[in-house]
Amino acid sequence: MHESIERGAPPAEGVKFGNTRRSFLKQAGVGGAAVLGGGALLGAVAGPARAGHSDSVPDLDILNFALTLEYLEASFYTEALGGSGTTGVPASS
Repeated sequence: MHESIERGAPPAEGVKFGNTRRSFLKQAGVGGAAVLGGGALLGAVAGPARAGHSDSVPDLDILNFALTLEYLEASFYTEALGGSGTTGVPASS
């Protein structure tokens, strides 16, 4: 079943070669155009995004929440580093 291949020998009959570079680039261009067209179509169907949606949380509320978390974190680390440890929790061995 093993056949030796000689350099420069003509291809065996019935052997099909793959795509050429030209056909590959053409197919890649068509595929890319289809992807771009599909994205544009979906963008048009979905409609424009609404800026300043009325149900959104104001930025100031988000920042106040983050600041409260920072205060909580600071007090936690202050107590933990102060050596007071936890009370009422048995030490693990």
